[in-house]
Amino acid sequence: MKYCFNCMEPIRGNNYIAVRVRKDFCHPSYWENDKKQYGELEDNGEYGHLFIHKKEDETDSYGNAFGEGYLYCGGCDTIFNSDEESMEVYEKSDEILCAHCARDYVKENIKEFLNEGLPNFNRPLPSVNLEALQLDDIPGLTHAPEDVQGWASSIPTNDYGRGTYKDAIKAIVERGNKWLIVTGGPNVTHNICAVAVDVYEYEEAIKA
Repeated sequence: MKYCFNCMEPIRGNNYIAVRVRKDFCHPSYWENDKKQYGELEDNGEYGHLFIHKKEDETDSYGNAFGEGYLYCGGCDTIFNSDEESMEVYEKSDEILCAHCARDYVKENIKEFLNEGLPNFNRPLPSVNLEALQLDDIPGLTHAPEDVQGWASSIPTNDYGRGTYKDAIKAIVERGNKWLIVTGGPNVTHNICAVAVDVYEYEEAIKA
């Protein structure tokens, strides 16, 4: 029997809609559960459809079936959590993109996101939110060796820049290269007063 992903109640008949999301949108138990079927994975296994009651469809009010706190990705036609959205990518692409599609856009337009010179460390630094996704296979772009801590304090707000990423940016600038900050990366901390940070270095001399 099908169950509603929102209210967890059984769905009777065809009183539901199927909402397309990426597989990592929810815990695997929602896809792999013998007792309750909350959704179905597509053949490629990368995407799936979650079921919700028709009466819970918020598309008319919010532009996506799940409502407030979620967005529709114009790149892969899925719904994703709004926490994933990168405003830096939105401002440059003029599209609402999930982290996966945002990463693809950054990789294709890397020069638009690079920074050079020392920033004002007392102010929020330009960054790209890509959740737990890495930037790889970009000629000239590597993870800065000085960035080993992987997080930065964010509370209070005037504490921006007090972490190993500050040292990384200084070292990159001294080497005459450009830098890029990616937040929400794999160096996740359980400290609720911190933001996960990865600093990348771009060496112009070995660009594609």
